[in-house]
Amino acid sequence: KRWWRRILIIRFRSGNRAFFSDIHRLAGIWTLLFTFVIGVTGLWYFVEIPLSWLPDKPKVTASTHAEKNDRPKNPLSIDSLIGTAESAIPELQIRKIALPTNQSNPVTISGQAKAFLVRDRTNWAKIDPYSGRVIDLSTAEDLGMLERWSHTADPLHFGNFAGLASKVIWFLFGILLSSLIPTGAFLWMQRRNMRIKKKLERSFIKNRSLMYKELVKDVRRHYWAGILSTLLIGYLAATATFEAISKQYYSIGDKGDPQGLGEPAAVAVYCSFLLGIVLISLLWFWCIWLPSGRVMLGRVNRRIKLNSTVHCE
Repeated sequence: KRWWRRILIIRFRSGNRAFFSDIHRLAGIWTLLFTFVIGVTGLWYFVEIPLSWLPDKPKVTASTHAEKNDRPKNPLSIDSLIGTAESAIPELQIRKIALPTNQSNPVTISGQAKAFLVRDRTNWAKIDPYSGRVIDLSTAEDLGMLERWSHTADPLHFGNFAGLASKVIWFLFGILLSSLIPTGAFLWMQRRNMRIKKKLERSFIKNRSLMYKELVKDVRRHYWAGILSTLLIGYLAATATFEAISKQYYSIGDKGDPQGLGEPAAVAVYCSFLLGIVLISLLWFWCIWLPSGRVMLGRVNRRIKLNSTVHCE
């Protein structure tokens, strides 16, 4: 009730449950809009993947066979091609120049222009590197609603639309959003332990041996759920990162000198990330999943000893 009065309050001296509850509530409130943006754009990627399977437009070539005989032997300079692209697309801020792999393909020059919140490859011009003729071009203003949103989702999801400032903001809010996972899991475990404790107290007098067996089974199921979820998290994180590093390495290797990310560097980065995932997963299991079983069995044993002592007296 009246949560807006406590959006800046964190209770440090009221126990772990109160502290993590405040952290969880504050992170959830302050990242609500950010969570909505990340959620919507993340769901869009599941839609965008099937759309990418649709057939592409026919590939554009720089010139026909007849034109090859008439054009100069040497291509135009990069400065000349840049000038042609800037004339074709006003206010073009060039971010990428893709050189052709053979003489029949054009040079593609892309970047930012008038539109806001679009990818660098939204505005582009394909130019014949020999004649300087603009073969094809595209701007954000010419796109349909679905295509325009497709080029806007990436800047919103990754926060790279306003330089370092937006990246820092997205990083901080991403840390807050990530904190919801361990704090939420901790609070869920605390509530679960309280329910088990109440069940333990109600059933202890009725049938102690049967209750103990049921609790042991419940703890074992709890351990297996923790182990399987931890292994799944580690597997997904490790395989996804390995795939990303492999794509980056091979794309650099196909187009140019891969010394910046050679094979040893890719292996070192992947192994370092995998080791970090293993350590974090073990810490996650030790702090979140393991305490419940130890605490519950400890309480049962203490109650049995206490009950035995009382009967003896």
